[in-house]
Amino acid sequence: MLISQRNKDYKEVAGYFFHDYTVKLNYEIDAKNKLYLSGYFGKDKFYANFNDKTNASKNGINWGNTTGTLRWNHVYNQKLFSNTSLIFSHFNFGVTSKETYFDTKNTDRIFELNYDSGVRDFSLKYDFDYFANNKHTIKFGLQSTQHRFNPSAVVVSNSQTNLFEKKENVINSLETAIYAEDQWQQSAKVKMNIGLRAANYLVNKKMYFNIEPRFG
Repeated sequence: MLISQRNKDYKEVAGYFFHDYTVKLNYEIDAKNKLYLSGYFGKDKFYANFNDKTNASKNGINWGNTTGTLRWNHVYNQKLFSNTSLIFSHFNFGVTSKETYFDTKNTDRIFELNYDSGVRDFSLKYDFDYFANNKHTIKFGLQSTQHRFNPSAVVVSNSQTNLFEKKENVINSLETAIYAEDQWQQSAKVKMNIGLRAANYLVNKKMYFNIEPRFG
């Protein structure tokens, strides 16, 4: 935290802080089934406050990310196993500003602005790994993700004009896909990756379909 005071009537305070937490839990149901739970929680915040005899100002910027995954690993046999995952993630960015103008008649004027933007996802993934032989490892699966985009949420209020305005633009979409790929170990020095992914994207009642080949 940084504090500077020019005189007895003026003061400014600015600071920055952050926190990060991670959680991991593993549970073995039996020899062929295991559960994994993981989470991450992080937030950063910067603020700057100023005040004197006539007005006070409070300003801040904050951003943070929250993610969580629950995964079930199942072994079918020595060559085939799967991972089923439920995934949640949320990223948010915000800006706040509050101005207070002092009045000798006890009718302080207050102006506030709050801006937020964020992305929230819920995902389901079902992935398989198949070890065909010592040269071919085949991966295939499907996934579905529900996206919620909030590119702008603005709240403005002004006590002098009795203004209160809230604008929010939310976009919901659904992304689904299936895929398959072959990791081909041709020799000790040469490995190829050949795959294909079919993806469908639904947003604003419009559907977009793409075929995505892979070669490496």
